[in-house]
Amino acid sequence: MKHYNNFVTIFAFIALLTLGACSSPELTYGEKIQKQGSETKLIGENWSEGANLEVKGNALIQSGNKEIDKGKDMVSKGEAAVRKGESLVRKGNLLKTGAEESYQSLGN
Repeated sequence: MKHYNNFVTIFAFIALLTLGACSSPELTYGEKIQKQGSETKLIGENWSEGANLEVKGNALIQSGNKEIDKGKDMVSKGEAAVRKGESLVRKGNLLKTGAEESYQSLGN
């Protein structure tokens, strides 16, 4: 029985040592400050990246709006050209029809 008790005692001691080695050690004050500094740095980097994306996004919005304005102007000019073209076609048809009627009235 004595050997059994020694075995249990040794086994318990080894188990405690193993568990103690597995647990993470308490961070030192300096390590805590470094960790907090790293986390704060990452937060700052994310904020800066967000600010840069906002600047780029606003520039794209402004550029896009200018392109839309140019496009609207081009559409207006295109529609005006179509209207003028349709008017010219109508006038041309009237002139042709009148010329044909005049020619037929000459007796040909």
